Amino acid sequence: HLIEIKVMKTTIRSILLLAFTAIHSTTFAQSPKKYLKIGKEFEEANNYTDARDQYTKAIDMDAQYVDAYIARARTFEKMYQIQDAIQDYNRAATFDPDNKEVYYDLGRLHFKLTQPRKAIEYCNKAIQEDSKYVDALILKTNCFIALNQFANAQEVADQVLDLRKNTETYYLHGTVVAGVNDWGKAEFDFTKAIKYDETNVMAYVELSGAQLQLVKKDEAMQTCNDGMKIDEKNVHLYMARAKVYHDMADYPNAINDLSQALLLASPAQKNEVYVLRGRYYHEFGQSQGAINDFTKVLLVDADNFEALYSRAEAYE
Repeated sequence: HLIEIKVMKTTIRSILLLAFTAIHSTTFAQSPKKYLKIGKEFEEANNYTDARDQYTKAIDMDAQYVDAYIARARTFEKMYQIQDAIQDYNRAATFDPDNKEVYYDLGRLHFKLTQPRKAIEYCNKAIQEDSKYVDALILKTNCFIALNQFANAQEVADQVLDLRKNTETYYLHGTVVAGVNDWGKAEFDFTKAIKYDETNVMAYVELSGAQLQLVKKDEAMQTCNDGMKIDEKNVHLYMARAKVYHDMADYPNAINDLSQALLLASPAQKNEVYVLRGRYYHEFGQSQGAINDFTKVLLVDADNFEALYSRAEAYE
């Protein structure tokens, strides 16, 4: 009986040990996913530091965990650590070389860093995985625009429009054809952009510009006024309408619109408005007003060539 009891105890110990080992192994195997889940909860709560730390723990347990690299890259971006985000997306691409979204995100981040040529390389990799990947094609178009390569941009923008027709894609296509001075197509595209979304204020701005190029001053004025019904405090619309008034030789109203734009403009926008109003003051024979505006620009941007040159002209 003693022998049987000993055998039974040994057997029970073995069973318990196996059970514990199995449970421990299962828990260990699930831990990277657990850390990823906890990290996402922190991220959703905008607690990016703790989210990053959880994703790092997941990666420490599984160095090839693609989802964790992607999640940590996303978090790094939200923390404005773009280079770290790029590094993690590159690691994800190493372990998942067919992931078009990873290549797109790499392109997007390089574009954010004003590296359009590098961004195009990653767009091409994404498009190689999916030739109809519209987001990558849109990004590639914007890269060509940034490089002033409008012929290349148009080729890609045409593909975008074939695949997706909405306010964004028509606006993009309009921007590209305007870049090659095809104002008729630009007018058509911006008009379509507005039809798809009447609240697309920038489409009104660009449409009025195209109409001015086509010497359709009345239509351009109506376009600006229609846009202001959507957003009566839009700086770009006031500047666009000022240009229409200018082409109509109505300097008082052009200057008045630019003065209104200055009241609404952010600090980053003010210099552009001052330069334009200074030019109009000068053309209208109000040299002192022009000098004052150009001087305001130079006080914050001493190397602004346009303001320097224009002020010198106004002094003459």
